[in-house]
Amino acid sequence: MTASTLPALPRTAFTKDEALAHTARLNASIDETLDLIFEAWVGRIWEDLEDVADWASYVEVYAPRIKTLKLPVVDRRALAAKWAEAGAPTRDFARGVNVSNGTAAGDYAKVTDIEEARERKVISKNGSLRPQRVAKRATKAAPKVSKRDRAVQLISAAPDGLTALELAEATGWRGGQATGTTSDLKRQGRIRALPIFRDGYAVLVLTEAESAKAAS
Repeated sequence: MTASTLPALPRTAFTKDEALAHTARLNASIDETLDLIFEAWVGRIWEDLEDVADWASYVEVYAPRIKTLKLPVVDRRALAAKWAEAGAPTRDFARGVNVSNGTAAGDYAKVTDIEEARERKVISKNGSLRPQRVAKRATKAAPKVSKRDRAVQLISAAPDGLTALELAEATGWRGGQATGTTSDLKRQGRIRALPIFRDGYAVLVLTEAESAKAAS
């Protein structure tokens, strides 16, 4: 008997209140799972186990079902703010929510921009703090960041470097745009490829000269 010929299970009938309560429990269980993952990282749970050395190996050995997660962008970025505030490197956040290092770096960059905007406050006439409001006539367009500079920023923010594929995922660029940009950066001596590959793509990091320039 194939799956298509199996008899359908009888429908579980809910009242409206029961349906809402069940949905609330469902959402709460998902939130609890995400909290448990975060608490495991914060507690450095792998240090209490003898056969794993770090967070990545803990996820691989003890919690492989984390790798089935697929969160909406808005939820993932809310988590990114939480993990970033706790000091988690992008690679650990990536493994905690099942995304690539490039996507994690992009999420961190986005929430950092948002938080910086929220923190800009001014003092009102009554002495209280309020979000800064800038008159439109005084607003100047922010200088446009080139693809090359954006790529350098993201590669610099990723402790394990990024591949061209991960860069494309983090930025939404097409694959050809990402590889073309990284090729230009290599010719300019701003990034270099390591003899390390992820998904068939070389890991890219800043050159020493570019790192020194970014630190100055």
